[in-house]
Amino acid sequence: NKTPMKNKLLLKGMVSFFFIYLLINEEIKAQEPVVQGTVTSTEDGEAIIGATLLLQDDLNSSRGTVTDINGKYSLSVQGPESTMVISSIGYISQTIKVGNRSEINIQLDPEVSELSEVVVTAFWD
Repeated sequence: NKTPMKNKLLLKGMVSFFFIYLLINEEIKAQEPVVQGTVTSTEDGEAIIGATLLLQDDLNSSRGTVTDINGKYSLSVQGPESTMVISSIGYISQTIKVGNRSEINIQLDPEVSELSEVVVTAFWD
């Protein structure tokens, strides 16, 4: 009976194909360029902790990261056509085209807003 032998060959072929697919997939991921840098404030030059960097390669996907305690970030991009949107609470957002750069240091301007009214409430026992 040759059926068990065919099943073993088919299984070996499928396993081999799976491993080749994994190797190629990891190789493609390893080739994605990485952009890194620091996000700081234009007001005082201090690092902005927790700034959000979103990569918008197309309308269907977005990847991103958040700056660390030193304002540093690292983000894998698909290529020079990639665009990053950088935002943080209290700062004006920026959109930057990556191009062929591997390091992009970003300075965000503070968002100035005036309070039109202040309400103070006091509670007494």
